[in-house]
Amino acid sequence: MEIEKKCPHCGKMFVAHKVTTRYCSNTCRKAESRMREKENKKKALCFDEIVPKNVKSVEIKPLLSPLELAALLGVSRASVYRYFAEGTIKAVKFRNRTLIRWSDVESVFEEAKEYKKRIYRRKADKEYYTMREIMEKFNVSKKAALHRCNRFGIAKIYEGRNTFFSKKAIDSCFAELLNEIDLNNYYTVQEVMEKYNMTRSNVLSFVYRNKIPRINRGRDAYYSKVHIDSYKRKGDDLDPDWYSYEEIKCKYPFSIDQIKYMLKHFDIRTEKRGKFTMIFRTDFDRIAHQRLADAVKIETRNGDKVVMPGKPKDTTPPPTPEGYYSATEIAEKYALSLKHIWKVAKDNQLPKVVIKHFNFYEKTAVEELFCRYKRYADITEWITPEQMEKEYNMTPIARRSFAYRHKIPTKIEHGETYYSKGHIEKVKNAEFDGREEYYSVQEAMKKYKLTKDLVFYYLKQYKLPKIKNGQYAYIHKKEFNKFMAQKRDKERETQIIPT
Repeated sequence: MEIEKKCPHCGKMFVAHKVTTRYCSNTCRKAESRMREKENKKKALCFDEIVPKNVKSVEIKPLLSPLELAALLGVSRASVYRYFAEGTIKAVKFRNRTLIRWSDVESVFEEAKEYKKRIYRRKADKEYYTMREIMEKFNVSKKAALHRCNRFGIAKIYEGRNTFFSKKAIDSCFAELLNEIDLNNYYTVQEVMEKYNMTRSNVLSFVYRNKIPRINRGRDAYYSKVHIDSYKRKGDDLDPDWYSYEEIKCKYPFSIDQIKYMLKHFDIRTEKRGKFTMIFRTDFDRIAHQRLADAVKIETRNGDKVVMPGKPKDTTPPPTPEGYYSATEIAEKYALSLKHIWKVAKDNQLPKVVIKHFNFYEKTAVEELFCRYKRYADITEWITPEQMEKEYNMTPIARRSFAYRHKIPTKIEHGETYYSKGHIEKVKNAEFDGREEYYSVQEAMKKYKLTKDLVFYYLKQYKLPKIKNGQYAYIHKKEFNKFMAQKRDKERETQIIPT
């Protein structure tokens, strides 16, 4: 359902999808609600029509209504009825009317006891703190103070509307907040961000996940420098009993995969520190020396050059057979990375032959599979994703979405993605034949001061001519101008001209 209505708050025309919809937006609805509440409060507080301007005229009246008494005393009507119920002021009810004698009001003040100032015994005895005193003495926020009181089970003591806390218990549980700390042993969040190139959310997640000790002073948090450096392996002193992966790679000619293989198949003790795996030095040295010695014996017996197990002995590829391509030749021909070629060939089960652990792929199948990488040979100007984001002020998500929606030609060369700049410019500039005869939606909105919903409502309801270019709609200028002129004339006749 689509109904054209006028907003009672701002006066704009809009399209409503329900009969009960009154306002064009939530902003107008909330603003109108606030105005109504403000007017109701003014009416509730306005006693000018009830209370006589001269107090002497009230004295002439022997009887008062509850509303007059409430205005006279400057309290609410509910408070006046509470005084009646408590017996503070006498009142008589005659069916639907309640009346108070003026003499009874005067007797309340004449017979009143002597006024005494309220004294809080606990406050006077100086055995209790108020919340404000705790915040000022220990330099903490109200939220932090209440959290610490709940953690240590410090009970609240109420007297009237005031809350007090035991001074002895507070001094005992909050004493550590007054102790000075050696800042050389702690990092602030900002220092961790600068030293380890982390964002604030990364730092907070890291210290929470690894349970880094911390101390709080007011709104500032300080984290143990020793624990953070230990987890990040940035300390000056190396652990004498444990290796990290990087230390093993520096000392032995092993790759990461070889180290993991040894940890899996041999009895080597490990320890998890945060996200890092530490390897016991003695166990790893014993296995590493044994494997290196075995590798030397095997290679010496064969008379070849000593290499580590798991690495190919001969890295020189054999000649390419006739009717086949090597992976290197495919990479040069189609400007692709070797890793991408191996993955595509494996996923598509490309026919191949293996000679000395080298793969050679059938020419016909290769040309049929990779021919799509040559379909944009006529496009000469390409830009990288970084250039596209910078030049057109896009985020990575917006860039990918834009290229997908507008079918921008894309190619991959040596693992790098490129986009056709000419096609991007064409979409951005909205270029097509006869563009000068059409409005964009934004142009129509600006010229006739319409909302986007209202423009599309007119297009759909009155079937105005339009065309699509990519994801954008363009409205025929002549027909839309004619329609708006007719609508304006009709509104003038019926006196429903929008402001």
